[in-house]
Amino acid sequence: NDRIAPPPELNITLPTARDFDSEPYDCSSNEIQSQLPTDILLITANDHEFNACYSYMKHVQRGYSTKLGMVDFGRFGDQNNPNVRVALMKCRQGPTEALIAVRNAAESLNPKVVLFVGICASMERAKAKLGDVVISAKLATYDHKKFKADGTVEYRGTKSNVSKNMARLILNAAHGWKPPLKDPKSLDVEVHHDAVMLSGSDLVNNRERRHELLNYFRDALGLEMEGA
Repeated sequence: NDRIAPPPELNITLPTARDFDSEPYDCSSNEIQSQLPTDILLITANDHEFNACYSYMKHVQRGYSTKLGMVDFGRFGDQNNPNVRVALMKCRQGPTEALIAVRNAAESLNPKVVLFVGICASMERAKAKLGDVVISAKLATYDHKKFKADGTVEYRGTKSNVSKNMARLILNAAHGWKPPLKDPKSLDVEVHHDAVMLSGSDLVNNRERRHELLNYFRDALGLEMEGA
């Protein structure tokens, strides 16, 4: 049954495009330079992903450079102690665009951590349901493949681990976190903190294709289709 129930109400109001600063500072200005170096760089591909990340940032200032485009700088933390420096930016979909965005941002912002934030499909709905949080500890790719003479496909993707420091941190990622739900009982949100994320540039929107990939990548829990 692929029918989707209406999502539960949130206890926060997500910003829209009209809420963002339309007059950015130059990234070489004192206002933006005072935000560097960045602790966490967040990268998204879609507007709704960007808006969700933006809603958690405090003291936001928008910067612009020809190398990075628009970047929003702000802080994470309590209202009285926002001590984590965050930069948020969007990139075009696709592995090449994501690689260029990370490389340019790493050179300019010198972040300690780079996180791609977005939605993903569940490879096994019995394990990860709609609304769950999937944190990738490993990233597997399915774009590289060989078509054999007998018509079968051999996948030759790579599997990469996050850094050892991040691997330790994400084990406790769910501690103290509460989903932003108006009624906490409206959805049982589970955080999968040691997941294998399958990544590629194909749009996989049917069960047959998903099952085919699952036969080759049996430990994959999430599937992102933006090639990031």
